[in-house]
Amino acid sequence: MRGLSAPRPLFRFLYESEEFGAWWSGVYEVRCDLAVRPQVSEVAWHSFLAEDELEARLPEWEWVPDGLEAWGRLRAWRREG
Repeated sequence: MRGLSAPRPLFRFLYESEEFGAWWSGVYEVRCDLAVRPQVSEVAWHSFLAEDELEARLPEWEWVPDGLEAWGRLRAWRREG
């Protein structure tokens, strides 16, 4: 996409699920002022939330397990960094 800077890799982790097996996941950072248009067949809803608002929604909303794991690891990574 034009105008989008290259994602900056932050870290990788092995996600393990008893139901689905294991796979490597990566967490990246990218900053842009462009409109975000996720693929409708892949994303039911999207928005940008402040971290405290996201934390408040964790027990209320349904999350994909590997995404929730990535969020927890990102919080820990930030505290360590």
